[in-house]
Parts: sequence; structure tokens; C-alpha cells
Amino acid sequence: MVGITEGAKFLYGQASELIKWLREKRNTSSSGEAAGSRQPKLMPRPDVFEPNPAEATVDEATLERLAEPLDELCDKLSGVVTGRTEVDASNTPTDARGCTSEGP
Repeated sequence: MVGITEGAKFLYGQASELIKWLREKRNTSSSGEAAGSRQPKLMPRPDVFEPNPAEATVDEATLERLAEPLDELCDKLSGVVTGRTEVDASNTPTDARGCTSEGP
């Protein structure tokens, strides 16, 4: 369970940073200010599966498309990340929309 919890924390951190970055970029664009070239502060990818992994990059079109379900998933993972909720291996996995693998 520790591996699942740590993986959730890593993904939660990455997703939260991407959502925050996207919102800041939208706000900057809508206010008429010049959009900065600041990139999101992504954590380095762990080299658990491959040595010297490539640096993470942002696909802005995909991020725009997935921002809402990603934000919803972050809400669902927040309990695990903060330690309020324990991972239960007997639970049926759900996707970002809250659907089980057996259907909505």
C-alpha cells in the first residue's frame, strides 16, 4: 500500500502544479498581460523503471482538454495525499469521472 500511496502523492503533486500553471496562464492571457514563459514546476521523474529518464514536458492542448477531469481526480486523491484516507486494496478502481471498471 505504501507504493500506491506514494504514487498517488507524486501524481497529485504533478497534476496540482499543472492545473495551477494553466489557471495562471489563462488569467495572464485574459488580463492582457504578456504571457510569461514560466514553465510549471514539475518534480523530476523517478528513475525507478529507467535510468536517466527524459525531462517531463507539457502538452498544452492535452492539458486544456483534461484540466477538468484532472482537477476532479485531485479532489478525490486529496484524502490519500494528506493521510486522512487510507488506500484500500479491496475497493473497485475508479477513473477520473468516478466510474468503476464495470461501468458508470
